[in-house]
Formats: sequence, structure tokens, C-alpha cells
Amino acid sequence: MMEKIVKNRRSNMKAHNLPTLRRSPQVVKHRHGRVFFLLVITISSILLLLYAMKGPSMDIKLEIHPYPSRLPEEKERVAALAKIVLDKVETEYTGTTDVSGPLDAILQWSQSIDGNTKGWNGKTQMDVLPLSLSSEFYPQFMAVRWLALDDTYISADANADADAVAAAAGAYSTLLQRYALSVLYFASSGDTWDRCSRISSSPCEGEDMAVEGAGGRRFLGNSSECEWEGITCSRKDGTIWIELTSNNLSSQPGNSIIPMELVLLKKKIQLLWLSSNLHLHGTIPDYVGEFSELATLSLFDTSLSGTIPDSLLKLKKLTALRLHNTSLEGTISSHMGNMKKLSWLWLHGSHLTGLIPSELGKLRELNALTLHGNDFDALGKLRELNALTLHGNDFDALGEFPQEICSLKKKKNLLHLWTDCTDIEANREGTVKEDGGDSEEMKHTCHCCTRCLVRDDHVGSSE
Repeated sequence: MMEKIVKNRRSNMKAHNLPTLRRSPQVVKHRHGRVFFLLVITISSILLLLYAMKGPSMDIKLEIHPYPSRLPEEKERVAALAKIVLDKVETEYTGTTDVSGPLDAILQWSQSIDGNTKGWNGKTQMDVLPLSLSSEFYPQFMAVRWLALDDTYISADANADADAVAAAAGAYSTLLQRYALSVLYFASSGDTWDRCSRISSSPCEGEDMAVEGAGGRRFLGNSSECEWEGITCSRKDGTIWIELTSNNLSSQPGNSIIPMELVLLKKKIQLLWLSSNLHLHGTIPDYVGEFSELATLSLFDTSLSGTIPDSLLKLKKLTALRLHNTSLEGTISSHMGNMKKLSWLWLHGSHLTGLIPSELGKLRELNALTLHGNDFDALGKLRELNALTLHGNDFDALGEFPQEICSLKKKKNLLHLWTDCTDIEANREGTVKEDGGDSEEMKHTCHCCTRCLVRDDHVGSSE
């Protein structure tokens, strides 16, 4: 019966020239298109879901250089420049730091790639920093690349071939100096500096007034490296001052706060100031001991961590060491008393612990010593000091302040003595407690202190 009804319905549709939907090509095509569309939407949704689940956890980092893709010959230029720098390092550098390692890696990589091979986003392999270089040797790679492809001061011809680039670099007498300062720029995220970066939009007030030998022009600019911002070179003896204070230098934790390529200038650098850059991370490296001419080192108000390395104590010409307001920890070595020329030692506002060594009393040139805001628990006998601040430390076991230190004031050697103390009225200079604190919060009796402070007062300041 049902079959008869269906047959009669089809006959009637045919008699009235009505289309049979089951056999209509347009309907079939429409159905197939809708199925295909739904299939595409479904696959896309799955892919997006997988990316959302796995994308953030992927630990692959590709460093894409901002410059446009260049001709394949650029790999020869980079290789040639790396070879010249490497040759000069092996000839001129006599230290123990492995400055050649990054150059060897860059040279091997540059010589092995195919410049015509297209990589990510249509870039050549020279535009995509390989994973093996993307973290450990990134600053060195960027410095070599800049010297080879963009430094028009050494090689004025932007279209020069590899041989011409090598010849120009080899003839440049201070190539290692230029290379080391370029590494410093990239290691401290130079493109994000507050002033005088290579980015034209960053302000650089002294750019038009810079003179030979004194910094003021843009870093990585078309001038001698001695004219770059914060760099001062002596015409007389070739010594260098590096002063990049408060310029938004930044770096990743886990590295050295001082790039190792600066050891190439170990007999030149007298002043190194990288202070007041809160995003500058790292530790003081052991190779700091190679900076034989260094007279002043300032790393305060940074994210400096780790300990004071023993190699730092080898710097016999050091007169000023400012490491305050950092995350520095550990103890003060008794060997610091052998740094005979030290005049300023600022270590306050950190996390130093243990004994304050009595050997610091041997520093006859010391004018000021600031140790407050740490976690010291014992004092040695300190003599010959002109200024001493010790407030904010854990001297609970001391009770009355040591008379050995008070005797320095009586001899008029000690001009300033700040600490936690309870005997406010005994303060001969009439200094009162700070920040509204009361005497119950004070720690010790001190009849000779020039200033009594509440524990932790001024900790974290740059005073």
C-alpha cells in the first residue's frame, strides 16, 4: 500500500512538471557545499582548541630580526666579520674567559646555512636566528650582524662584498672595542633604552653637540664608539668610562650583569656605572677580576643578585664600590680588607649576612662605609673609618653599641655613625628618632651615635 502511494506521488509530480528533490543537481550541490562548510568549521575549531591548549606551554623561541630580508650574500659578510673578530680576539686577548666561544658558534652556523633557503614567514635563514643561538649567544650574534651589515662607519659601502667588509674591519684599529660595546647594547636591550638608542624616535639631546672622545651620540651610530652616549675615551692613554646610569637597561635573569665581551677592554675600563636600571638582572661574574684598571664600579638600584665573588677583591685599583639596594646576598669576605685604595664602600639595603669582618678596619683610605639594611649578626673591630652607617641590622646580641667603634668618633676619625639605638638623650648632636618611631622600637644603647634610626628606616633608598 505504501509503495503505491509513493509511486502515485512521483507520477503526479512528473505530470505537473514538478522537480523531484531527490534527483535535483542543485539540491545535491547545495547539500555537499553545506557539508563541506561544516567540515571546515569543525576542523578549524579543533585546531584552535589544540593551539590554545598547547601554544602557551611551547618553549620554542624564534628570534626574528626586524630588518628586511637581504640578498643571500649577507651570510658571507657575517661569516667574514665573525672571522676577523675571532682572529683579533685570539691575537690580542690574553685572559681566560671564553670570548671565542660565541664567535666560533656564529662562524660555524654562518658558513653552514644556505642563503637561498626560505625559512619562517618567507625570511631567509639569515633572518631567523637559530634556536641554538637564540638565547645564549643572542647579543653576540646581533653585534656581529650589525657590524657586518649595518655599520656604515667602518664600511661606507652598504653593497660591499665579504672581502671588502673583512678588509675594512681588519683595518679598524679598535674593532674589538666596537664589538664589545655593541654586545653591551644588545645584552641590555638597547632598543628599549630611554635615550640615545639606535631607534630614531628615542631622544638624544647631545647628538648634535657630541665631540670626539666624549659620548653623546646614538649607540650604534655612524660615528666612533667613543662618541656614543655614555662612553668616554681618553686620547692620552685610551682608558674608557662607561656611564649608562638611569637609561632603562634591562636583561634576563640568570645571566651575568656585565657582558663577558667587556673583558676585551679589561686594560682600558676605569669606570663602569650601570646603576639605577631596575630591570637589569644578573650576577657579578668571576671574570670581573680581569678588569685590572677598574677604579669605580656602580651597580646599585638594579636587580643584581648572587654574592660578591672573590675575584672582585683582586681589583687593587678600585676606589669606589657601590652595590647598595640590590638583592645581593652572602657574606663580606675578610679579604676585602686588602683593597687598600678603597674609599667608598656602599653595601646597604641588600641581604648580606654573617660577620662584618674586622679587616675592614685596615682600609685607611675609606671615607664612608654603609652597611645598614642588611642581616648582619655580628661586628668586628672597625678602625680608621670616616663614616659608618649600620642601622637596620640584626645586632640583637650586642646590647650596648661596641666601644671600639665609639672610640673612632672620639679620635675624630669617624664623622658619621648611624645605627639602631635607644639612648636618644645621650646623642650629642641632638638627632632624634626617625619617622615617628619611639625608643621602645630601638635596639641598642649608643652614647656616641650621630643619628638613631628605627630598624629598616631608609632601607631600599639610594642614600
